[in-house]
Amino acid sequence: FHKNYSENYGKTNKNKYFSCLNGRQRQHREYTKAYLERNNMLDKGVCTFVWSGISVDDYSSPEQITSHTIQPDNFYKVFDDTYYDIITETLTGEESNFNWWQEVFITEKIWRSIYYKRPFMVIGNKNTLHELKNLGFKTFEGILFDESYDNLEDFQMRTYAVLDQNKNIIDTKNLKDINDI
Repeated sequence: FHKNYSENYGKTNKNKYFSCLNGRQRQHREYTKAYLERNNMLDKGVCTFVWSGISVDDYSSPEQITSHTIQPDNFYKVFDDTYYDIITETLTGEESNFNWWQEVFITEKIWRSIYYKRPFMVIGNKNTLHELKNLGFKTFEGILFDESYDNLEDFQMRTYAVLDQNKNIIDTKNLKDINDI
């Protein structure tokens, strides 16, 4: 059984701003990777884009990932090294041709951040944060993030709103500022 990394969250200074963990290739994840590359931000976080060969745990293809089981300890070290998560959920709403079928889909990616008590932004379905609040969870509105992106209709606009916000945090706050929040 792995350690409870939430115990370490406030105990260590971290050398990166964010984590952004991606296994399977999806359109919003391709946008995320391209944005981070274009803005020279890959080295500001711990990022995986396994489908393109970028991994923290030596996986070379998404088929090797067993995300619904306990991961090796080196995977969880990501949380000791970063302050917050950019979650690229499985679905963002563009997958269905039916406007009436746009339900919020919450996976282990969000539950992992909640379990480890980590601030996060979500590139996912519209109203994902709204639904989490309806379930009784508190998010990080006003503490570190502007969560208005959650209400945007278009998944591309939500994706870029999260990525722009991350860029703004990196451009305006140093790691000590983030640590002091």
